[in-house]
Amino acid sequence: MNKKPIILLALVAVYLLSLLMIWKAAGNKFVFVADLKENDSYQIVTDEDVIEVASVEPLEDGNLRITLRSIGRDTNVDVDVLNSKGETLDFCVLHITKDGTFVDLVTGGYPTIYYAMLATVIFLFCLAFVLFYLFLDQIRTCVFSYNAIYYIGFFIYVFMAALWTLLSYLNNGSPETLIPLSFYSSVYGFGRTFSYLSFPVLFVLALGLIVSNISLIRHEGKSFTNTLAALMGVTLLVGEILAIFFDLINYGSYEQLRLHDCIRNGIQAIFLYLLCIWIGSCIMGIFVSRVTPRYDKDYLIILGCGINKDGTPTPLLRGRCDCAIDFYHRQKEESGKDATFICSGGQGPNEVISEAESMKNYLLTQGIPEEKILLENKSTNTYENMKFSKAIINDENVNVAFFTTRFHLFRSGIWALRAGMKENTQGKGAPTKWYFWPNAFVREFIGLLSQYKLEQAVMVIFMIVLYATLTFVLY
Repeated sequence: MNKKPIILLALVAVYLLSLLMIWKAAGNKFVFVADLKENDSYQIVTDEDVIEVASVEPLEDGNLRITLRSIGRDTNVDVDVLNSKGETLDFCVLHITKDGTFVDLVTGGYPTIYYAMLATVIFLFCLAFVLFYLFLDQIRTCVFSYNAIYYIGFFIYVFMAALWTLLSYLNNGSPETLIPLSFYSSVYGFGRTFSYLSFPVLFVLALGLIVSNISLIRHEGKSFTNTLAALMGVTLLVGEILAIFFDLINYGSYEQLRLHDCIRNGIQAIFLYLLCIWIGSCIMGIFVSRVTPRYDKDYLIILGCGINKDGTPTPLLRGRCDCAIDFYHRQKEESGKDATFICSGGQGPNEVISEAESMKNYLLTQGIPEEKILLENKSTNTYENMKFSKAIINDENVNVAFFTTRFHLFRSGIWALRAGMKENTQGKGAPTKWYFWPNAFVREFIGLLSQYKLEQAVMVIFMIVLYATLTFVLY
């Protein structure tokens, strides 16, 4: 049974329960701090059939702390503080709910709102901690999982939201001086604020993605797959520019402004969420490329990637072979354990021999004994590399490592698991040109969205509902 969703649901349940308890703890009292504007005399005017003044306490700053108690139910009431001339010094407009709790119709607060905000801050930090814990647990179990990308990406998003919420909370002062609408507005505009602050970084990032793709196409040729980073860069640029342009169109009727702000803040929050998931893809791509497999391997699978016209390995394929050979020798030195190579790759239409045979010939020139080399020469893609190599091994009780280039490592691990290899299967990547990386990150991001379509759709719908609700609260 997967306990991870249960942990997250339990955390949300505790948060909602705490909000309910905080609401119930509000009772039928309300504290109103009135500004006397340096007047010595005052009078409090209100509907005494609905509320009563429980106590009045002068404060050192010259203001007045007025404690009110509800009598009526499900009604609105005004409380005015007047000077001796009958002029209004301060006022509040209150709604009394069916259970007698006050709601301030001017600020949007209620007696225990300060503690509800604190509960929200604590909840977000706890959620971030749980997500980071799940990320660490996932990479301990198996690094080649889209779960790892999702956990670290979602952690980044929630952690930034928690920090922003904490700053908004601290900026609101004490319970007496609290302005809940200011807090709501700050949290509500989190995505918008971040998009403005991060625009210079995103602009440089977008240009970097486009430039890297141009270099990739120049060296590797044109294909749709080789344009993914450029498309991502254009999306970032166009998205940021449209967001700023849309933000400037803030005129119209009250209803139009409300709809405008709901769309603006909702889209920018969703955009930020997806950006964090993409950052998670980058983090995992870099992380797996720096992990060295344990020196306990029985089989070393080298993944093919094209050969020269004369049948020799291309520089890219030679790099994979060298990486496997280096690991082979290091394992013998470290643990004394011998390993068998599996050269995996079929013969393309313009290739004189299979990629597997090309790799075998290269390994022989590097001093690897022929009896330590097995051939898998039928595969045409990474999934078949893994599936057919697993069939050759035909033993569940062995340890396997695969070798590819660094930018291709995470995706290869995903295919290894889908082909039925054990979760402890490890991989190692050979060094590669810088311009391969951005495109690889975008591919993993798209792969995650594709594998978790339902989860991402639920998250987007949740954010739409949340921002629609906040819009009606704020307006």
